[in-house]
Amino acid sequence: MGSRRTSLVLSKYRHKTKIAYQYFQYFSDPKRYLTEASDCGRGDIILAMHFHRLLVYLAVLSIPAFAAPITITFQGHGSGSLNGVVFGDEAFTITENADTANIVQIGLGVFYLDSSSASINIEGVGDFSFISGTRTWYGGSVVGFSRSGADGVNLFNSYGTLPPSDSPLFGWNIQTTIGPLVSLGQLYQWSFLPVNTSGGPLFFNDGDSEMIFQATVETSNVPEPTSLSLAVSGLAFVSLLSKFRAPR
Repeated sequence: MGSRRTSLVLSKYRHKTKIAYQYFQYFSDPKRYLTEASDCGRGDIILAMHFHRLLVYLAVLSIPAFAAPITITFQGHGSGSLNGVVFGDEAFTITENADTANIVQIGLGVFYLDSSSASINIEGVGDFSFISGTRTWYGGSVVGFSRSGADGVNLFNSYGTLPPSDSPLFGWNIQTTIGPLVSLGQLYQWSFLPVNTSGGPLFFNDGDSEMIFQATVETSNVPEPTSLSLAVSGLAFVSLLSKFRAPR
């Protein structure tokens, strides 16, 4: 019984080795291989070749499949000035619009997303668009609004939790809807560089503020073109399996 099992294992190993060698032969000289190989060998290697192509195709398609518009809001309160005119401790809402296709990972579990547009409503002051670039960033249990780019300076961040795993933000990657989440936040570094808006330079005084954070990813009931392509590719592979399967 033991010798029979060993023979079966060796037989399977030789078959897999043969297929790998045939695969190499095909890509080295496909015309010669398809002319000289046996029907069984051609069936195996053509199946492997199509499977390889399909994997490459699916890998390319899977990259943009997760792209979706996202709206992110930060609510808080603070005092400061707009274009040199001072305002008191007022409630504000920052709204950012972006696309998840532009998410950048800059460390283990640390991501940022530059906004395509951003605006702020300051109670009793008005509504203004940001001219300076902005972003949302996330890491561990902290989320924040800051200047754009990999080195963007922070402007309004949550304090986070210890351990980070206690936070409902833990494990988020800016690709899904979350919130509203209420936490303690901090306004700071607005004087580091001018933050320009349609109403002039905006400045907030350093200080703590309650933060209400929310992110909403737009979804659609209609499959994206990439999703349809993936489905068609899957069906095509099933067809290839039945067409090129070698006889046993």
